[in-house]
Amino acid sequence: DSATIKPGLRGKFKTISGLGKGVYQSWRILVKNKPDVVVGFGGYPSFPPLFVAQLEKTPTVLHEANAVLGKANKMLAAGAAKIALSLPTTKGVTDHPKFKLKAVVTGNPVRSSIVEKEKAPYPALNENAPIYIFIMGGSQGARIFSDIIPAAIEKLPEHLKKRLIITQQCREEDLARTQKAYDDMNITCDLKSFFNDVPDQLEKSHLFIGRSGASTVSDVAVIGRPAIFVPLEHAD
Repeated sequence: DSATIKPGLRGKFKTISGLGKGVYQSWRILVKNKPDVVVGFGGYPSFPPLFVAQLEKTPTVLHEANAVLGKANKMLAAGAAKIALSLPTTKGVTDHPKFKLKAVVTGNPVRSSIVEKEKAPYPALNENAPIYIFIMGGSQGARIFSDIIPAAIEKLPEHLKKRLIITQQCREEDLARTQKAYDDMNITCDLKSFFNDVPDQLEKSHLFIGRSGASTVSDVAVIGRPAIFVPLEHAD
């Protein structure tokens, strides 16, 4: 959290301060534990420990999950021993004369609980069977999903709405109004701010709707479910 980017001049100061604190904390941990290698998976929280490791001449490995090299990984790439890629044509790596020599295509790691359900049979579906839709908005939920998905479902024919069973991740403050929206349509739903059984929810779903983050896409692809992926507005 100390390394999360914040907007505005005050936000930039807090970001720099947080990074400085992260660097100091990382230095203490690395000096104490003396790791043989440090691996980072991108994002600003990964920057301080990888930065310190490179200063201490400890080998570092970066993993880039996305199709474009992220800002934190970009700043660390020159000092990394290897760069693991989810995709074979990652912009910023495979088109860079030096970085591409360090690149190894590993794919994106997924949890064992997801791998166990690899290619799970698609749930039986006929013209009268319930239709399970699983909706996730990422680690912090997605308010826009609570705004637009109930509104979109409301436009469906009545005979389809009666068959729907919605499982949706919402922000805590959006739970009540989203519940009311589905209740008004007499749609069965299970709304939570966090689901700790994502593999099971994916397995039983007929359709997934969610953010198109690399980990989410990988999880859905491994289990094999039709999906509507929504990219972040400012993502590359």
